[in-house]
Amino acid sequence: MISLQEKLCCSICLDLLKDPVTIPCGHSYCMSCIKHHWDKEDQKKVCSCPQCRQTFETRPALNISTMLAGLVEELKKAELDPQPHFEVVPFKKQKFNGAFTTLPENTCPHQFEVFCRTDQQCICYKCAFEQHKDHGTVSAAEEMARKQKELGVIRQNNKERIKNVEKYVKQLQKEVEYINRSADKAVGNCEMMSTELARLMKKNADVKQQIKKQQESEVSRAKKLQKKLQQELAELSRRDAELEQLSHTQDNIQFLRGYLSLSNITTSAIFPVINIHPLQHFDDVTTIVSDAIVKLKDSYGKELNKISGAVSKVYVLLPQDPKFRMDPNTASTKMVLSEENRKATSVQDERWKDNQ
Repeated sequence: MISLQEKLCCSICLDLLKDPVTIPCGHSYCMSCIKHHWDKEDQKKVCSCPQCRQTFETRPALNISTMLAGLVEELKKAELDPQPHFEVVPFKKQKFNGAFTTLPENTCPHQFEVFCRTDQQCICYKCAFEQHKDHGTVSAAEEMARKQKELGVIRQNNKERIKNVEKYVKQLQKEVEYINRSADKAVGNCEMMSTELARLMKKNADVKQQIKKQQESEVSRAKKLQKKLQQELAELSRRDAELEQLSHTQDNIQFLRGYLSLSNITTSAIFPVINIHPLQHFDDVTTIVSDAIVKLKDSYGKELNKISGAVSKVYVLLPQDPKFRMDPNTASTKMVLSEENRKATSVQDERWKDNQ
């Protein structure tokens, strides 16, 4: 930790401040030291702080800091006559070797026998009649008894608080167990629904396979019949050409001979009647499947929306952010409550902290 003496030293000459001045960046120097430093920088047409290197457009005006000057004078007096600080009870066992020792700020070197309620710190009898003469003071023993009573109330309230928190913890534990059981059951039902959907998908795949097989069978039968008809068409076309040629024959004998050779045309088998249905072979299936899809979307979509809505309404016994608050009437004087009494911050008087 930096001592008071080090804080009051000039970083240029490394000695106690002489005619201390503070420049705009907040650092302090001897007036002569900072002037000399800036005189050298005039050649570079720049004016800066030797420590933080902050630059200034114009050379700042310098005024002696009376507070720093006073602190330096007090420190010099302490260096000249430090012996009395070691004659009091807390330092009697220490041997003074003549070297300067930095004293803590705001300390009382006497025994702590009195408590100042105004400043909330322990002091000695001498300070009670001097610096604290107009303050409310009591003996340290009396204040300790009073604080012990306050401590008892605080502990009792804390125990009650512990009971309440433990109660909430148990309730929350039960809620967690119930949530887990309920969620596991819901997940199980979802898995059952997924299994049923998988079964339906399997059935759907089987129907698709059946349709494909029926498609291949019908297409194969139609193509075979088509091929047979094309062969018959070719044969009929050939005979029609022969008949046409015969029809142009002028010779009686030649015509009769040709006609007799083609007489088998009239005795050929009657061609079976083929019933060609309109293009609606799988229309019935398509209609049924479409109706099923609509019904499935309507039913399954509604059920999923119901499930999703039910899940969003699940909540625990307590809100997500329980508004725990502390009682300002029983809070310690060393605690400061904030954020609507939900946050406690420990504070301690610097003078009391230095005297510990």
